[in-house]
Amino acid sequence: MNEMKDPMEYLERIATVAPPPFLFTRIEARIRTQMEQQVPIGRLVAIFCGLALLLAVNGLALRSERSEARAHASELPVRGTALGIHVSNQLYHE
Repeated sequence: MNEMKDPMEYLERIATVAPPPFLFTRIEARIRTQMEQQVPIGRLVAIFCGLALLLAVNGLALRSERSEARAHASELPVRGTALGIHVSNQLYHE
C-alpha cells in the first residue's frame, strides 16, 4: 500500500535553482527607483505649516477655555447657595 519512505531520500533530491536572467539587475533598478521617489520640499513645508497652525489653534482654544473656567469658578458658590446646594468636598455625612 502506501509505505512511508525515508525522509533523507527527499533531502538528497534538493538541488540549487538557477535564478532567472537579469534578476539582480531588476532588483537594483527597483531599489534605485524607490530611492529616487522622495517627497518634494514644498509638500513637506505645507505639511509642517498645517501642523503648526493646528497646534496654534488648539493652544488658543485651550487658553480661552481656561480663562472662561476661571471667570465662572467665582460664580459657582453664589449659584450653589441660591439653589440651596452646599459646596463641600465630603461625599458622605457621618
